[in-house]
Amino acid sequence: MVNRKLFDLRIPSFLEKFNHTGGEDSDFFNFLLSKQAKIIFSNEAVIYETQDSKRLKVSWFFKRGYRSGYNYANHILKNNNFFIGSIKLIYSVLGGLFISFILIIRTIFSPNKFYIKTLAKIGNQLGKIGYLFRCQITDYS
Repeated sequence: MVNRKLFDLRIPSFLEKFNHTGGEDSDFFNFLLSKQAKIIFSNEAVIYETQDSKRLKVSWFFKRGYRSGYNYANHILKNNNFFIGSIKLIYSVLGGLFISFILIIRTIFSPNKFYIKTLAKIGNQLGKIGYLFRCQITDYS
């Protein structure tokens, strides 16, 4: 739930440049954080969402991870000076690759539990690197 007044802090609230790539919600919430908005997490909140059948394919989870990594790299490099942004991005990629390696090991022993999470995490790291080469996925029409 979002207080309606927060949507008035930026018009439009969700930027059109994300229409074909996704990430408009992350961009908006990062914007709200930059304006000192208070965000609260609740373990008790229950959300039900109907998914399009395209989002039930394994490839979608990899691409979602990639887009998320791409948008994260964009956010980090645009909101920090070049040196600090580069250090944060390198640290994030290295940490993400380490976690991906651990997930690969866990997937070997428990594929039903970790396969999708591993693909998404690897996609996330590749998306961060892909940002540097402007290799963007545009899945949404």
